[in-house]
Amino acid sequence: MEFSEDADKIISYVELYRHIAIAEMDRTGIPASIKMAQGILESGSGESELATVAKNHFGIKCGGDWSGSTHFVWDDEPVKSCFRVYASAEESYIAHSEFLLNPAKAFRYGPLFLLDRTDYKAWAEGLQSAGYATSKTYAVKLISLIERYELYKLDHLTLRKQEPTLAEVERVFKDEKPKYMDTLLVSRDGGKNPNSGGITEPANVQWHTDTKPTASVWADWVTEQQRAEWGEQPFKMNGKRVVLAQKGETATILAARMGVRRRDIVRYNDLKKRELQEGQYVFLEPKARHFDGATRHVCREGQTMYDVAQFYGLRLRSLQKMNSKYKSDEKLHLGTQLRLR
Repeated sequence: MEFSEDADKIISYVELYRHIAIAEMDRTGIPASIKMAQGILESGSGESELATVAKNHFGIKCGGDWSGSTHFVWDDEPVKSCFRVYASAEESYIAHSEFLLNPAKAFRYGPLFLLDRTDYKAWAEGLQSAGYATSKTYAVKLISLIERYELYKLDHLTLRKQEPTLAEVERVFKDEKPKYMDTLLVSRDGGKNPNSGGITEPANVQWHTDTKPTASVWADWVTEQQRAEWGEQPFKMNGKRVVLAQKGETATILAARMGVRRRDIVRYNDLKKRELQEGQYVFLEPKARHFDGATRHVCREGQTMYDVAQFYGLRLRSLQKMNSKYKSDEKLHLGTQLRLR
């Protein structure tokens, strides 16, 4: 499907979904730049019928093993094609990862996961060679989007830190003047506080210059729009009720706010010897014993078993049993794979 390009719409789309693209890169190793470029291309920056009606941003068709809702649209076939319907765009982003990780498709997409996650050109060419799309210029289109909108910068970010330091920017992107992505990596207060991170108007562009790592694994992961939507209200993660920890909240304060006993908050979230972090998922009921989705998590450097358990809504003890060779607070190395079920 071909869509006309609108720079403002693309930039808005990147800002809206970069958090889930980075989260999925953390989890699976799929470059965030590739996921974002595919999302832009396949969904018309989120404005296609498939994206708006079916929340399907990657053109994933039903297939023989799909038992969920369906939506039929015209594509390049002589009859309308069946596409999967998702509950949210984020679910579509996760499903895209699972599609590429599907063991039944390992002969096609498996070689991609041997590539460096910063080698977006090899990933783009690999996707075309594997037959992800019928277009003979699919790789060229992905690479063009990644380079024109500097999406490759996303491949150097993590859930722990979505703003690079000035030193990192200079080291990774030597002799480059920021263009589009600078509108995504600036301070929310117009540049007055270089440690705040986030978004403001392009006229106030200022690179984030904090030399310290982000204090929270969870800080700045969700977008401003999602913070506004979720706010202080519970939502579901892995089928369990969860709420975002607010700035300065302790287990005691959060328990009082949610009308839950403090000891339950501590028990559900393994907080006996840990402190809450701003933006962290705090579960209001016991977490699950397995993750109803992905079968594995590919770690980034420094992630811990606790980080992963909380991110997926998994009981820490259950995750430890499935991955007994690692300790709960051990900082894991890049590429370490953890079983999720």
